[in-house]
Order: sequence, then structure tokens, then C-alpha cells
Amino acid sequence: MRSVFFVVFLFSQVACAQFHYFSVTSKTAIPQAEVLAAISASDVVVFGETHSFVSERHDAVQTAIAELIRKSSNLGGRKTPADFGWEFLTAADQVAMDKDLVAAQWNSAIFVKKYAGQRTSESYGRILDEVKGVNGSIWGLSLPQAELKKAIRNGVSALAPEHLPEKTFPMPEAYRLRFEETMNQMLEQHGGGTFKVENLTAVQWLKDEKFAETFLKSRKHSKGFILCGSFHSDFQEGVIASLKNRDPQLKILSIRVAPKDQIITWKALADGNGQPLAHIVVATK
Repeated sequence: MRSVFFVVFLFSQVACAQFHYFSVTSKTAIPQAEVLAAISASDVVVFGETHSFVSERHDAVQTAIAELIRKSSNLGGRKTPADFGWEFLTAADQVAMDKDLVAAQWNSAIFVKKYAGQRTSESYGRILDEVKGVNGSIWGLSLPQAELKKAIRNGVSALAPEHLPEKTFPMPEAYRLRFEETMNQMLEQHGGGTFKVENLTAVQWLKDEKFAETFLKSRKHSKGFILCGSFHSDFQEGVIASLKNRDPQLKILSIRVAPKDQIITWKALADGNGQPLAHIVVATK
């Protein structure tokens, strides 16, 4: 409980700021310059967000991420291209996306609606604009929705081999338990359903493994960013564990971005083993 009160106190001191940065490991508020330095020292930055769609609160989260990418990619007045992998984009669409990414009439809002879904907020386009602005690369990481639904209904074994990672690693037990607990609570709140929790759990890890494998195979630049739902990155698990399994030397920075009122209601900033929720938390209004 002390950690929650501590966060409330810190964030209340900067109520007028658009974005506030908090180091979970040192339990202190930090300036944006320190966040940019941490990004600069990392190979891959994983942004975790709570998925939501068109809303002012959601737009602020995307603006915060876009600003960090822009500033970290233009340090010292020099453009540094980076790879950007996004959960909402499908790897199978990469050839078609590449054509649109180099088209003379680039429109990020149209691109988002076309490839990430009609319900997806156009504010994500700000992030894509910043990546393109430094001649970066944009990668789809996810499986097609039809394949994900098939795996949820019938299990991962129902998928064709081309949709599976070439190599898979065991799911961490703590991650499995935490995900299953969350899924059981959600199903209970929504009156249950026909979904098998074990299938949902297997698909969750499949996505983490596919995200990591696809991103590492696609990389063209020394700096990389991944944007995914927070459960894929919280507590250094999910896609972060999958990345580390494939490249233990990779320097990964995790940044959790959320509206301020979501952050102050989190039960804890670390799990039972002391693993931080993220290295850095960014609170928006």
C-alpha cells in the first residue's frame, strides 16, 4: 500500500504537467531527459499500453509515445532511424504495407484504419509519422485475426506450421498463473463464455513468441521500438522474456504508458518477487 500512496503523492505534485515520468526501480520522479538517456542506452524499447480506442485519454497515451520516439530519434540534431513493431499490424500484410509506406501520398490515419482496424484510434498515426520521419521501418508482428480466433476455439495445434514460431520457449509459470487469473476474472465479470482459459493462455504466449521472433528477424536498425498491450510487457514477462530467450545480450527497456488515474489504482509497482512492473512509467492526464 505504501507504494501506491507514494505514486499518488508524486503524481499529485505534477498535476499541471502533460506527461510525468517515474522510475519504478528507483521509486522517484525523473525528468524526460533521463528517460531519453535510458532509451538511448537500450537496444529495444517496449512500450506497454492498455488497449482502448477513440478517446481523448487514449490520444494522450499515443502522443506521449510519439514524443519519446521523436525526441530519442533526433538527439544531437541527428536523425537516427529505428525499427517499430506494432501488435495491431499483421506480419502477413507486410508486403502490402511496405508499398503504402513508400507511397507518395502517405496518410497515417488511412494506413491505421486499413491495416490496424476501423475501430483503432487514428492517434496511432502520430507514432507512425515519427518513425517515418527518421526513415525508420514499420513492422507487423501479429498473426491474422482469423488464425488467432481459430487457435482460441480449437487450440494452438489447429494452426498451420507457417503461423507458428520456428522455435518456441516454455511459458514462465508466474506469467501463466497471472494471465489465467486475469482471464478467469474477466470471464466471470462477463457471465462466462465458451472460451477455454487454457487456449487463451496458449494464444497469449504464442503471440509473445511470434512478436519477438518476427521483430528480431525483421530488424534493420540498431534501435528498435515495440508497442503492445501491457500484459505482453508487464513485469519483464511476455514479449520481453521471448526477446531475451532469443538474444540474452539484448538491452531492453520497458516503459508503461497510461492515464494517471489508471496508474494510481495499480495494486503494486512490483510483483511478489520484486520484479518491477516496468523500468519507467509514463503518466498522462
